Amino acid sequence: MKRRASVPIARERLKVLLVSDRISCTAGSLEKMEKELYNVISKYLEITKEEFEVQVTHTHIHIRITGEEL
Repeated sequence: MKRRASVPIARERLKVLLVSDRISCTAGSLEKMEKELYNVISKYLEITKEEFEVQVTHTHIHIRITGEEL
């Protein structure tokens, strides 16, 4: 069972490495940026880390917040 839980983690780590390579920054810098974006946005919106997703491309930073529809 632990193996199945590790697949999404490994997939996310690989995505971080690929994106960081594409935008010429380290994986640590990308993770730090995501944490800082979450910290700023969570000051104004009630969200959890599970509801927060950041995608970085060469030209855009996409922030997705998921949760219950009102």
